[in-house]
This record gives sequence, C-alpha cells and structure tokens, in this order.
Amino acid sequence: MTRILLYGDIDLNLIDGSSVWLASLAEVLARDDAVEVSVLLKAPVRDATAIAALLAHRRIRFIDPWADARADPAWAGAMRKARGAAHLTPESAARVIELADRRGAFDLVVVRADAQHHALARILCRAMPAAAGGKTWLYIADARGLPPSDLEAFAGAYRRIVCQTPQARAHIAARLANPSAARLLVLPPMIPECPGRPPLPEGCRAERICYAGKFSREYYIDEMLDAFREARRDAPRLELHIVGDKFMRRDDAPEYERRLAHRFAHEPGVIWHGRRTRAATWKIIGECHIAFAWRHPMFDDSLELSTKALEYAAHGLPIIMSRARVHEQLFGADYPLYVRSHEECADAIRRLHRDRECYNEVSLRVARTTPAFTYDAVAAALGPAVLRDIGSSPAAPPRRPAGGARKLLFAGHDLRFLEPIIRHFSRRAEYAVETELWRGHEDHDERRSRALLAWADIVFSEWCLGNACWHAAHKRPGQRLIVRLHHQEMELRYRREVAWQNVDALIFICPRHRETFERDQPAHASRARLIVNAVDCDALDAPKLPGAQFNLGLVGMNPRRKRPDLALEILARLRERDSRWTLSVKSRMPWEHPWLWEQERERDYYAGFFRALEAWPHRNAVVFDPYGDDMAQWYSKIGVVLSTSDHEGSHQSIAEGMACGSIPIIRNWHGAAELYPPRFVFSTADDAVRLIRSAGEADAACVKAHARAHFDVPLIAGRIEELFDAR
Repeated sequence: MTRILLYGDIDLNLIDGSSVWLASLAEVLARDDAVEVSVLLKAPVRDATAIAALLAHRRIRFIDPWADARADPAWAGAMRKARGAAHLTPESAARVIELADRRGAFDLVVVRADAQHHALARILCRAMPAAAGGKTWLYIADARGLPPSDLEAFAGAYRRIVCQTPQARAHIAARLANPSAARLLVLPPMIPECPGRPPLPEGCRAERICYAGKFSREYYIDEMLDAFREARRDAPRLELHIVGDKFMRRDDAPEYERRLAHRFAHEPGVIWHGRRTRAATWKIIGECHIAFAWRHPMFDDSLELSTKALEYAAHGLPIIMSRARVHEQLFGADYPLYVRSHEECADAIRRLHRDRECYNEVSLRVARTTPAFTYDAVAAALGPAVLRDIGSSPAAPPRRPAGGARKLLFAGHDLRFLEPIIRHFSRRAEYAVETELWRGHEDHDERRSRALLAWADIVFSEWCLGNACWHAAHKRPGQRLIVRLHHQEMELRYRREVAWQNVDALIFICPRHRETFERDQPAHASRARLIVNAVDCDALDAPKLPGAQFNLGLVGMNPRRKRPDLALEILARLRERDSRWTLSVKSRMPWEHPWLWEQERERDYYAGFFRALEAWPHRNAVVFDPYGDDMAQWYSKIGVVLSTSDHEGSHQSIAEGMACGSIPIIRNWHGAAELYPPRFVFSTADDAVRLIRSAGEADAACVKAHARAHFDVPLIAGRIEELFDAR
C-alpha cells in the first residue's frame, strides 16, 4: 500500500476553491486501490460540508493534531505553540508535517503553498531533512509573487514543483537556471465526471442562471446582480441561483456582507442557496442553463484556471466570463461570451435566452473543453508520476530474492526504444542490469554474448532478428527469455527460424502484427503479448514555445512509405487560409542510410520529392531539423505532430508528441485507431486539415493525459515486469 500525506494552508471548514482542490486531490489519489491518503488538518473540523464526500472513504483519513496532542506527548510537543490557536501557523505546520511523516512513514508528501502563505514552503525548505524533501511535492498556487531565489531554493529542496496550468509551469521554468532539474509537474483542476446535457429542445428557453463561489468586489457580484436585473426586465421568468456563503475579509467587510445578503434576499428572481456540499452544488449547477464567471481585469493575466468554470463547462452551461488569457487558451479567442461591462453581460443573457441555436452551439463548445480535467483523466495522468517518485509500483512492491538482485540483460542491435525501460529497471535496487549492443541483425561478439547469457536470469531480446534466434538457441534451463518484435521483422525470415519452444513471451507493439503472427504461426500464438512502446512522459513534458500551435512536425521521412509529400500537401492547404503555418521535419536525410539509398525506387522518390520542394511556393515554410536526441526541446515548438505513412508499426513519434501536448494527426494506416484516439485519424488531406483547424488547447491537454494513461514508463515497465515471472 502506498501512503500519501496531504497538507494545504487551507481551512477545510470553509468552502472555496482551495478546500475543493484539497478534497478533490485526496479523492483522485485514492482512486487507486493501492493508495491510502492521509489529510493533515490545518484547523479542527467544525463544519464538514467541504469534506462530506470523503469522510466515509475507506482509504482517506484525516489527521487532527489537536486531538492527537491530547493523547500523545510527541504530538503535544509538536503542537506546543498551536494548541490554543484556531489553526496551524506555517511554523507549527512544518513541525507537525515532520512528525506526521516520521510516524506515518509516508511514501509521498504533498504540500500546497498558497500565494499569501509561501512562508510554509520557505520554512519546510530550510527545516526538512533531505530524505523528506526527496519525497515531497510542493504545489504552488500562484508563483507570480515569488522571487527567483525562492523558486531556485524550492527546486533544490523538493522532489517536484507542482502547478496548475502549463502557463504557470512556463512562468516558473523561465525563472529557473535549470528548469528540467526542478521536475515541474502540471496538476490541472479536478472535476467529477459529468454525463453532460442534451441540446435545449425546441420550445424551451435558457432561464436559470447560476453563480457558485465566494463573494468579493473583484468577483463583480454587484455587477452580476445589476446585469441580471436589467436582463430580467425583458425576460421576467429568469432566475439567478447563487451558491456559497464565504464573504472575503476586508476593512468594509461587514457593510459589504450586509448589503449583498440583503440583495440576495430581496432581488426578484434571485435564489440564494447558501452553503452546500460539492455534490449539492453540482446538482444545482446541473439544473441551471447559464453561468457567471466574470471578474475584475486584474485577473486577466492570471495563470490559474477557475475550477468552478470547468464545472459549469462540464455541465454544458454557456459561461459569461472575462477575457482572461487562460480563458482564451482554453475556450478560444473567438468565444462569444466574453464581457467587459454589466451592459454586455445583460446582452449576453438576452442572447442566450432568445437564441436556442446559439445556446446549443456554445453549450457543446464549452463541454468539449473538460474531458482532460475529470477525476479519471487526472488520476491517469498523475499516477505514473506518483509511481516513479515512490520508486516502484504499489501494486508490485520490490522483490529482493534471497540470492540478491535479479540479473536482467537487454540485448539487440538498436536499443533506443528501450532506453526509458532500461533506465527504469536500472534504478530499481532489486535488479542488476546489463546491456549488449549487437553490431547488426546477426553480427555480434559471441564471446561477450555467451558471458552475458551465462550471467543473466532474464534476457530481453530487442527486435526479433538474429539476436532472438541466437538467444533462443542458447538459453539456459530456468532462464527467462522475452523477445520484442517491432515492424521490419514481419517481412524478414528470422521469426520463422526462432526456437519458439525456448521463448517465454513474445511482445508485439501493435495489434496488427500480433494478429498476423497468430494467423501465420498459430502453434506459438500463446506466447504473444501486446505491450506498446513506453514513453518517458516526464522527460517530454516541456512548455510549448510561442507560436507552436502553427507548426506541424514530422519525425522521420525515410523510407518513402513515410510519405513526406503528403505532409507538404497538408501544409499547403493550411497556408491557403493562414500563412503562419510551417512544417518542421526532424530526420536523417535518405542518402544517410546506405541500405535505403541503394534501392532505385527510393532514390527516384526522394529525387522527385526534393525537386518538387525546390519549386514549391511554400518551400520557405519547411525546415529540416537534424536527427538527434533533443526530442523534448524539439516538441516544444511543435503544435501538431503528423503521421502521414502508408503503414506503420506504432509510429513512436506520435506517442512522444502526445506526451508533450502536440495534437496527433494520424493517417488511417492499419492499427492507428486502436493505438491512438480514433478522433485524430484521417483518410484524406482535407480530413487532416479539418482536424487541425478544429483542435484547441483542450485537445492538447487531453492527448497529454492520454499519453500518461497509456504509454508512460511505469505503466509499460510494470506490464513487462509481469512477464518476468509469468508461467
């Protein structure tokens, strides 16, 4: 069981975005049956409304240091300056976190530092032992006020710095000397799954408006009421449903609170529901038609997304909102309900009330932005990072055989697709790892191969070529042999020459090759397993550069079945309407591959390709980048990654691009729709152009979450590890 401690400078007696965040994260982490979450309270629970859904959860518990201090001298010592206080100060919180971790032996600690409480992050940074820092994630709610010196200190002290959006991560990265060393992680807002809503039927009108959240002058509550009153003059059936009871503390708070409460109680059409649990608020939102998220311009440059806006969007509620930068990046610059005054707000209400077609169109648009933010999607994206940071899968705890570490050999002529898997097992104390790089399909140092084979308990033979034949022929009794087949082997002789009775498992990276193998060699079908290539999602999770959304990327243009000519056709059609589009091709040149360049058909194809490119009017919009290992850096400038091939095994660059948030546009080669989201698969160049033009920021978040959930190293390594013992 993996044990995780959560602490936030958050009073869970209040209902606001912070308390919702903490409760949501606890629920998301506990979706894994092998995870137990402990939430350390900042203040004793007086009102459980915010955490009502968690109290009965069997793998979520709450640590009340005030109660523990009454029964345990150690807790009493940690709480000596806070026992009479209403809540933990940053200083006392640091002591309590250290004690809780010492007592609970947690595998991971997550601490949230809000903008006004970075003091806790600084104190922990100085006070906690290196071992604790190595397993502690610091979530920074708003980094804009932090000096670079603090960020550098945090990056050195904590296992990860976590933030809410890619924009926040980019902001932090730009202020660090070595951003990659900080292991920056995006943890997006989390919302429950929602079935959505059907279109508003003919004869019905949008009449119920909602606002859920806290009340402050900067949230334009008075302006919202004024706009509602004005719109209601033309539509007297309109209702405004208000949920919440948190009035922000200010010098004039009592007067402001009395005046707003009076308006809530006496404005015609206003229904004030007061404090509600998240489930009850969710239900009220679901019964409404329109939502408010309009705020002061001071929030226009915020790096944070409102969780409430996402909840509205999940229910398909058109949202009347400010033109904030994060809103434009999620909903689009052309979203029709951005407002700047209560007059524009009233006009937006009238338009949605009168125009059913407009209402349904915006409803569908906002609902499409939310899949990447659901509990399931965030859990899938977050899980691999948790597994990586605790060192091993909680479902498969480290095994230490009596004889010491298990000896694992990876061998083949090209180990590049195995590199993240090799790194994963090399970091595991229960494995001793060696690699053997063959000189070619059959060419190797046989003396070294025999020595390594005699040493190894488990042999992973990468590529089903001469190495697989040799390993199968020389396998020792009791030794495990796993072979992985990619693409080229299907057309070569080796798979028919392997002594399959000596192979324990044969891994395929795509379904169509497994199907072909099982059809051609049915006697050995029981050895076949489908396990896709792994992607190091953390290593590829880099912020996008400005303008990336207009840059197509193609990784590998050889051999001709990769169809770079089709990539040019797609680019040309995009540039007919927008000249900002460009294409980056990262590849070796065809003449750098002797085996390819000696084939006349290949030479003729590329000669024609480059002649056509030279005469092409868009030639200056195409860049050829050198082949290399700088993929994270390269993908940071790629908004759309293409697969234009006639046929592929899995086209690994698509999975890698998705991990970096590049939209995948994939030709319908056999198996594409099984390996990748079918909605990004195209048949014609026109189809590809339509998919590219309709893609947005939400799609980028979705594909990144999909990559983490299906291709990340801990997941794939775990499936491979299962074969080490399977019988």
